[in-house]
Amino acid sequence: MSEVRRLDAELLERIQPHTFAGNDLLAVPEPLKPLFPAGGLQRGWSLGLEGSGSWSIGLSVIASALGNEGWLAVIGAPELNLAAAHELGVRLDRIVVIEDPGSDRMATVTSAVMEAAEAVVVSSTASVTPAQARRLSTRARERGTTMIHLGPSRWPTTRDIELTTTVEEWTGLGQGFGYLKHRKLKVQAQGRRAYGANKSVTIWLPGKRASTSEQIAARPGNNI
Repeated sequence: MSEVRRLDAELLERIQPHTFAGNDLLAVPEPLKPLFPAGGLQRGWSLGLEGSGSWSIGLSVIASALGNEGWLAVIGAPELNLAAAHELGVRLDRIVVIEDPGSDRMATVTSAVMEAAEAVVVSSTASVTPAQARRLSTRARERGTTMIHLGPSRWPTTRDIELTTTVEEWTGLGQGFGYLKHRKLKVQAQGRRAYGANKSVTIWLPGKRASTSEQIAARPGNNI
């Protein structure tokens, strides 16, 4: 049985990608624009995420790729916090979670879900050969699919944009009481298409339910 059939051909047919109008540049939250060429993420590019808070940052970036009707496929990352995706506006009924298919089937499964999803998340343990990685990159560009790599990836090709986050400050606690409400993150961009060398910005990420625009809210003078 082929991998596509193992993924359920009927499901793949049902979640065929939504057709978007306009150009191929995806809008990103205003505070993150300095990290991206032309101020946005090109459809078909790969995005690497590493560090505390990086998943929320990545979700805010790919939310525009999904829109209201887009599909997000998650391959082999059971520890992923899907509640964060929901808080940032991603519909949970539009997320497909696939168990780790193993190194021998990772490339085939990833290629198959690209036929259906606007964004595909692969875990840090995902492994393919260099030739398979190049073919998947080509396929992603053809389909306009955003590939998201979690953590220190074993993927053999360099991500187009690699975002690394570092927590610099938490706010909300008083003198021995209170709740953590906000965290100050330094977000650094690298990668073969990063805008400049080691470009970074500092943002505040609220630790509460909010819209995408509220989740990533820059404070005055926060660019580095």
